[in-house]
Amino acid sequence: MHEVSGAEFWKRRYEEGSTGWDLGGPCPVFVDLLASPLAPPLGRVAFPGCGSGHDLRLFLDRGYDAVGFDFAVEASDLP
Repeated sequence: MHEVSGAEFWKRRYEEGSTGWDLGGPCPVFVDLLASPLAPPLGRVAFPGCGSGHDLRLFLDRGYDAVGFDFAVEASDLP
């Protein structure tokens, strides 16, 4: 059995390309939200388990003070 709360589990998933959840871009719900009148005011937003950082990048590009973190350094190409 794999320990999902350990960094090694996630490191292997990203190295193997077996994530299954990475859409290759930001979540469509976030894209729609930020394009709508209901978009939250600019401010700070956190993305725990940010993975490849697609959602994080979307919010940064829209002017939010966004921070992301993940168990696996291998997940992100963000500096």
